[in-house]
Amino acid sequence: MNIDKQIWPGYIPPESDELFSSWFIRLCNEHRIKSHSFSKFYFNNSPIWNRDVDLYCPELIIEKIKTYTFLSDIQIENLFLNSYQDRLFNENRDKLFTINSLGILHRMRKLNGLRYCPGCIDSEKVYFRKNWRLGISLICSKCNLILLDSCPTCKSPICFHRLETGYKNSLLQYPLNKCWACKNNLYTEHSKIPANDLLAQYQTYVDSTLLNGYNEKTQYSFQYFYMLISLQKKIISKSTNWSRIKNAAKIEYESIFLNVDFNNKDLSLLRNSLLASFLILQQSQEKFKSFCSNYNLRYSDFTKDLDKVPFWFIKFFRDSF
Repeated sequence: MNIDKQIWPGYIPPESDELFSSWFIRLCNEHRIKSHSFSKFYFNNSPIWNRDVDLYCPELIIEKIKTYTFLSDIQIENLFLNSYQDRLFNENRDKLFTINSLGILHRMRKLNGLRYCPGCIDSEKVYFRKNWRLGISLICSKCNLILLDSCPTCKSPICFHRLETGYKNSLLQYPLNKCWACKNNLYTEHSKIPANDLLAQYQTYVDSTLLNGYNEKTQYSFQYFYMLISLQKKIISKSTNWSRIKNAAKIEYESIFLNVDFNNKDLSLLRNSLLASFLILQQSQEKFKSFCSNYNLRYSDFTKDLDKVPFWFIKFFRDSF
């Protein structure tokens, strides 16, 4: 460790599972300076909020973090979503297949790409976790609560950096657990919905797969997630020509889709369609064969529009018949 480094005067270390953007806004608050001014002074005015900085971070920012902190290369890498390379996704084009899009328009967020746990942010130390950007994250394993993706009051997307907008003489007049639009709490009691056993089972399985980099189906976890999410997309698809998997899932898992609106791709549909995908892939070979036979499902129904079909799924399908 180089004790002669010129460390930021208001430096605070990031949490081990924290998003860079969350740490950055907290860092700016410790320096009593707005994020735009901080970026202008230390990051050569590199863009922060008008891009997905957690996914596509300029190399300059990474180099500046190395210069002004004691963080190791691994600790810095873990601030960004690229740290999921070869576990959640493999090729660059698959990033947005597994990571939720924010729908960035200038400094605004048009899509609900950032989720959060109302239990975790109702605490003394408020910050946003890296895994809350992942499409596979449905519940908080710590609090056993269902993750949310918008303000429970006004339904606005989560844009914690907008909390400093409009207050020229103060920084973060409101804490990070307030909605930027209506300024109400993001952690209302009615928004704290406990996860059921199936959701807990699902999250435990995908978290273990992501952590280990493999599961009993494949030695490459990113191949499992590729099939899991591709199935989800087929279930929520509005296509009428390729709807057999969707129709089969709606009948086979009727209780999961009870009161779910397939015309509105909200978090309820995303959550329950991913659960159905998980249950389909968890079937034994015998049950999978019956599932396909009962609903006249073919290999092409599962693999249509896929750039590549993982070998583990090819073998699973072939061995089931």
